[in-house]
Amino acid sequence: MIWNRKLKNGRALVLRLARENSGWGYRRIHGELLVLGIKVAPSTVWEILRDVGIDPAPERTANLELLAGLDGGVAGGPPRSCCGCGMIGS
Repeated sequence: MIWNRKLKNGRALVLRLARENSGWGYRRIHGELLVLGIKVAPSTVWEILRDVGIDPAPERTANLELLAGLDGGVAGGPPRSCCGCGMIGS
């Protein structure tokens, strides 16, 4: 999709992605647009969000349950090695 020709529809898509995924910032929305084959600059996404009063980079709150899984401490799961070598704790 060529952004300049579809600016109105592209703008609506940016706003829809922002509305449906309130935790996403402009970089994540930009990435999703790229996956959809829409080439647009991250700064364009930022401007669209800012122009309608949506914070382009919303504050995030840490999900402690998710973070607990990053160190291998998932309940019932095996411990994980740090580099994939299979050696645990070294």
